[in-house]
Amino acid sequence: MASKHKARIDTLNGPRVCFETRIERKNRKPLVARFGGIRLQRQRAAEFTDREPVRVDYLQKGLIARLLADTCEICGGKGNV
Repeated sequence: MASKHKARIDTLNGPRVCFETRIERKNRKPLVARFGGIRLQRQRAAEFTDREPVRVDYLQKGLIARLLADTCEICGGKGNV
């Protein structure tokens, strides 16, 4: 299967090897599925930026507020809801 679907494609970084399959169609562009063909190279100039975590106040969320109300929304009953 690997040799059947092996293909070489041209990219901005030069030719790359990938797996490719094509379905030819009448009067339309062929369907092409590709796996691979990307450059896996370390970016030495990459910068890491740690962001502050987003604090979420769960008591203001609708579902939590509805559950904490301890009231049935259908019949209005209180208690073991």
